[in-house]
Amino acid sequence: MTDSLNIRQSTDFRINELCLLTKGGKVKLNEVYEEINIYESMLAPCISGNILIRDAVGLTSKLLFDGTESLLIDIDKGEGLFRMKRLFRVYSQSDRVNINQTSESYILNFASDEIVLSEQQTLAECYKGTYTQIAQKIITSKLLVDPENLNGVFTQSLGMNDVIIPQLKPFDALNWIAKRAVDSGGQPSFMFFENVEGYNFCTLSDIMKRPVMFNVFFDVKNLQGQNIK
Repeated sequence: MTDSLNIRQSTDFRINELCLLTKGGKVKLNEVYEEINIYESMLAPCISGNILIRDAVGLTSKLLFDGTESLLIDIDKGEGLFRMKRLFRVYSQSDRVNINQTSESYILNFASDEIVLSEQQTLAECYKGTYTQIAQKIITSKLLVDPENLNGVFTQSLGMNDVIIPQLKPFDALNWIAKRAVDSGGQPSFMFFENVEGYNFCTLSDIMKRPVMFNVFFDVKNLQGQNIK
């Protein structure tokens, strides 16, 4: 991390591009955003986030919020370090507040593009194979994820199955399958979620075996390791 990138802490990122893709064209947000948050969790099927906008140019009037607006995010921590460049779907606007007569602030909420495909359909089909194989079929055929982009962790589940999905949306169906899958030891510990690497269908034991990404300290800031009286 170098000063030339204006990155001074481990939590800092460089924003290479941040823009909205709308029916009316591309709208750059680098100069109008105040805060951006991106969330990934093992308890959520896909990555989500929000961006706080301070708008003095009437951007809201250009947005339809009909599911067609996308947010392009390209961020990194410098050459050779973490980088994420991908499209998210903007699904709502919230917390709209007038600041003065010429400007307002609001939050745009976004999530992975597959959330729209999941909400637009339900599954009532028969699948055969292991639960892991069935999960991969749903991800590639219903959520239209390229098989070559299944870069997450996929643990092979135990046993062959003949399954009928009971009128569930794809994301709900994948969670339904994860609750029924067991590993080679017969333990029902499968999770379905998305992280920056991609979609994952794996066991908690496999997650625990992965290298530590970072340590979290709950000490008082700047007093770590000191005796507090």
